[in-house]
Amino acid sequence: MDQLDCAALNNEGVFYFQQGELAASLAKFRSALELTIGSLEPTVTPATESSQSCGRDAPSRSVNQHRPREGNSSIDFVSILPVEDVMSGLQTYNRPINLVATPAAYSSDPLVNATVVSSIILFNLALVYHLKGLEGSDDTSRSRLLSAQSLYTKSRALLEEAGFSSYQSCGHPVVDILIMAILNNQGQLTFSLLDYEQSQKFFDCLVVFCSTVRPQDHQQDDGALLEWHMSAFLVNAITLQQPTHASAA
Repeated sequence: MDQLDCAALNNEGVFYFQQGELAASLAKFRSALELTIGSLEPTVTPATESSQSCGRDAPSRSVNQHRPREGNSSIDFVSILPVEDVMSGLQTYNRPINLVATPAAYSSDPLVNATVVSSIILFNLALVYHLKGLEGSDDTSRSRLLSAQSLYTKSRALLEEAGFSSYQSCGHPVVDILIMAILNNQGQLTFSLLDYEQSQKFFDCLVVFCSTVRPQDHQQDDGALLEWHMSAFLVNAITLQQPTHASAA
């Protein structure tokens, strides 16, 4: 995998997404994914039902293995767009994630690093379908939401296959934010599909994960970004509740 080319395509997709050109962004994300998926095929298996429901805790890798190396600027790793205005609608995390072109940006293990890159691209693809699905209430919109859910599941399954737990921070700020964003959006999406029980499972998982994130262990900018995201996701998990029969009526 050429991470430089992959990052360039993904980040072009992020640019088009910001401009509201979702069709163009989708094409760029798909092209970026094509550059990564071949390097992952020997080790990645399809998502299981348990991983989809957040009912399985994958063995977590060493926290230190995924921390940004000392001396690296935090901006090299936390290349996520500014924190303002990142939630919309029913609290969807609505900003795609830029990729860092630096080798070993997410892990010193080349295969794990490639897995994180693919997971980020899958998340970005899911986000396009998710936001398009929220624009209407017809069958096409529902189909888009289901496509988004499938992509979120695959994104998280890749991380679990690489040893990243959905219940335990790995210590890397971008990966931690990615996991929180996936769980948050899966919870929101299943809520919008009226699957309140499954939505609650995702949000419960999100709360557990957030409880293990330690912003104080990171450089100032990384820590501040983690703190903001963690707080926002926790608010979502706590406030988005199943409607009562009275309110539904």
